[in-house]
Parts: sequence; C-alpha cells; structure tokens
Amino acid sequence: MSLRWVWSLLAALAIAVVGLWMSLAFLQVEKSSWRSSEMEQNHRLIALLSRELKLPMMVNSRTETVNIIETWMQQTPNARIYLQWNSGEEELYRIAQRPIFITNLTHWAKKPLDIEGAEHWSAMAITYNSTELGHIALYNITHEWADMSSPIKWRLFGIVLVMSMLIAAATYAATGRIRHNLLLLANASQKVAQGDFSIYLPIQTSDEFGTTFYQFNQMMTKLEQREKIHDLYGNYANPQKVADVHDRKEHRDATILAIHITGMSADITHHHGDGLHQLNDYFAIFEHIIQTFDGHVDHFSGDTLVAVFNHPFDLKCHENQAAKAGVAIARSAAHFSDHAVQFRVAMAVGDILIGYLGTGRRRQLSIAGEPVSIAIQLARNINSQQLITPHRTTLLLRHGFRPQGMGNCKLSNGTDIRCVNLLASEDYIEQKVEEALKAAFMAVQPQHIAAR
Repeated sequence: MSLRWVWSLLAALAIAVVGLWMSLAFLQVEKSSWRSSEMEQNHRLIALLSRELKLPMMVNSRTETVNIIETWMQQTPNARIYLQWNSGEEELYRIAQRPIFITNLTHWAKKPLDIEGAEHWSAMAITYNSTELGHIALYNITHEWADMSSPIKWRLFGIVLVMSMLIAAATYAATGRIRHNLLLLANASQKVAQGDFSIYLPIQTSDEFGTTFYQFNQMMTKLEQREKIHDLYGNYANPQKVADVHDRKEHRDATILAIHITGMSADITHHHGDGLHQLNDYFAIFEHIIQTFDGHVDHFSGDTLVAVFNHPFDLKCHENQAAKAGVAIARSAAHFSDHAVQFRVAMAVGDILIGYLGTGRRRQLSIAGEPVSIAIQLARNINSQQLITPHRTTLLLRHGFRPQGMGNCKLSNGTDIRCVNLLASEDYIEQKVEEALKAAFMAVQPQHIAAR
C-alpha cells in the first residue's frame, strides 16, 4: 500500500474515532434531556390527577375516584397508578402488587417528587388545605429511549461516515502534491547518481519543498562547476584560468554587483596601516558573501568592488543569487558598531563583454559592458543604505524580493533611470541572507572591525 493511501486511511480513521466519540457524547446529552422531559411530564400529570381526586377522596367516594382514574388512564395507556387512602386502603391500577420502593417510601411530599431507585415513578401526598387525604404514585413514559435514539444513531453514523470519506478524499488529493514533489526529488537524485549534474527542479512555492528544491539546485550548480574544473585540472583552479579555457564566447548575460566604499572617516585615513587592514576586512567579508551565492569578485575599480554572477560558468537564477548577495552586503552595515566606513551596493543585469583588458603585463581577463557601468554609477552616485537596482531588473527576478520605489536617478552621464531599493520579502530569503552574514563573519573573523 502506498504512503498516500496510508495517510488517507489514517485521516479517515481519526475523523471516525473523533466523530464516534462526539456522537456518544451527543447521545448522552440527548438521553439526559429526554429523562428530564419525561419526569417533568410525570410531575405535571400527577399534580393534575391529585387535584381531580381531592373532592372524591374528601367525601370518601370510592366509585367516583375509580371512575376518574379509569377515565384518565384511557387517555394515558402507558400509565401505572398506586393510590393509598388515608385509612391505609390501597388501590392498584395496572400493577400486580405494591412495588417495594413504595413500601420503603417514608415521606410523601405535597409536591411531586421522583422516587429514588424507581425510574419514571413520581409520588406525592393528596391534601386538602392541611388535611392529608391519601398518597398517590404514578409511572408514565411517553416514548421509549430505544425508539427515540435509533433514528438519531443512524443519522450520526451517516454523518460520521460521510465526513470520514470526505476527509479521506481531501487527504488523498492534498498528498498528491507531496507525492509529486517527492517523485521529482527521487528522479532528480537518480539522474545525479547517473552523473547528470544539469538537472534543475522548478521552484513554485516558498514552503519546505521550495526551500528543499532551492538547496538541491544550489548543490547541483556547485557540483556541475566542480566537475568541470576537476575534468580540466584534477582539482580546483582560479575562475579566471578556468574561464580562459572554457568561456569561448565574447558575450554573456550576467548580473553585476558593485560595492562602493564611501564616507571614510579621518581615523582611517590618518592611521594608514590600520585603515588598510580595516578596508581589507570589509572586502574579505564582501567576497565571502559573494562566493556563498556562487559569484566571484572580478576586479577592484578604485574604491569600488565589482562582482559578477553567471561567469565563468552558467549559474541558474543568477539574478536572484546576486540579489541575495547584495541584500546581505547592504545589511552587513548593521553588524558594525562603528561608522568609520560606509558603503553602497548596486546591481544591474545585462549583456557583458568578456575578454582580456589592458596592455602588456597589466593585461588581465575582465568584464565590461553597460551593466558594469550602470552598477558602478548607481553605487557611486545614489545615496541609499539598501540594494539599489534599475526597476527593469525586478522584472527578471523570481519570487522572494519586493521593490521599494526611489524615483528617477541621474547617472554621471546625465541619463535618468528609474531605480528601486530591493528588499527580501520571503522567510527563506531572509534565512539565506542571515546565514551568509553569519558564515562570513565566522570565516573572516575581522580583527579591525568592531561587530555589534
């Protein structure tokens, strides 16, 4: 039996057990209400009969008393009556002999009372003013509980059965998605075992399966990159060297992240050696975060660090990876207790040119293009503590982020561009960002930066 059927049957069984327990409780309440109603009916009947018997018993008219009781019993076919005159004479109607509980009854009240130990029996004294004329006990039942409860039991059983079937069907339908996702993961794992590292699981939700698929895709991306490098060198090599062999194309769609150091205080510039160490600690933290999200630092342009995602190897969802890195770097400012250095982070996506730039010994493999220029200009010219990006970039991102409008921003060449701050909007993104920050500080352990 499949796990899907087991879950459905367990859900139906749980509902059936709860339904039966509630049905028993409901029947108990109904039975108590029925008993109370029957006894109230008995009290009213015995009170009415005693009032009718007062005058005949007061004049000691046996004949009229018998006529009243027989006429009354014709109207209540289930009734039984015990009548005792003040002289001690007894009259039994539909009773073979005096019940033992009446013999043990020592006190007859002026108002109807239930007889202890005798279900559906009521008793009272027949009085006129303060004169006691006799005693009367009455047994009467309008409906038997078995007859009343039978249709109720069948209705409750039908309701419990229908609810159990509906819950089982709903559970079977709901577990279909779980089964589908597990099969996807199992099939993907089987392909990985066969050596296929290009498998990709679609992330359609932000729940546990979405997080699991995201982690699986990240693992596949890193395994694919490591496999390519290992095939070429037998171990890990510098991305620039690997790109020189593998990246044959001159153009590539990539995401650029620019981190611009700004607002350096006089303390850093005055203490030259310590200031450089502090800046290097910052850059080390940034680089660790970038590598966590599968990017790498391409070059330093003055006081600006430029990182690239989707180069030298293909990186699935490189826009989202770069966005997470940018949010983490922008948020890292909250971990510093001093404000000797401030920095801005910007991101841009587009087609970049990859090749060797420079002349002579300064010639090195690097990137260039509009995304590089836009990211650097936004980081240098736009004042914001959050990740800055052109609005059109948000259209390329998948779920997990939300834009916060900044209006039009002017670049250094005079061009206006609509910009937004990019913020995390899903819990799993927040978790990844915080994990990256924690890992960066633990790995770098900056000695020249006071952390909060």
